[in-house]
Amino acid sequence: MKSLNLALRFFLEIVTWIAPGLWAWHFFDGASAYLFALLLPLLMISLWGIFNVPNDPSRGGKAPIVVPGKIRLLLELTEFSLGLWAWQAAGYPNFAWLILALLVLHHILLKDRLIWIWKA
Repeated sequence: MKSLNLALRFFLEIVTWIAPGLWAWHFFDGASAYLFALLLPLLMISLWGIFNVPNDPSRGGKAPIVVPGKIRLLLELTEFSLGLWAWQAAGYPNFAWLILALLVLHHILLKDRLIWIWKA
């Protein structure tokens, strides 16, 4: 079950990172659309991968830049929220609601991680 939930988490991360690029593609024109559609997801992926709590089992245990658990949770909340907003703003509100439901389910299933990271 844990492997399935980690696969769900990976899916949620991917759709979260795609959303700002899709939004930029719809919002901007010309070269700006290409630039922001590429840079916004890359920025989010970079922040996600760089700022970690050491020994987080859902992150492989590596932490290039060590942050407290509460900061990591804030980063995750910010990125997931931005992704949900971007899906909505890009014209996919039903998909945003589906992703929100899956995020809630995921966090309920991994509540032990939330408790651990809050204390880290």
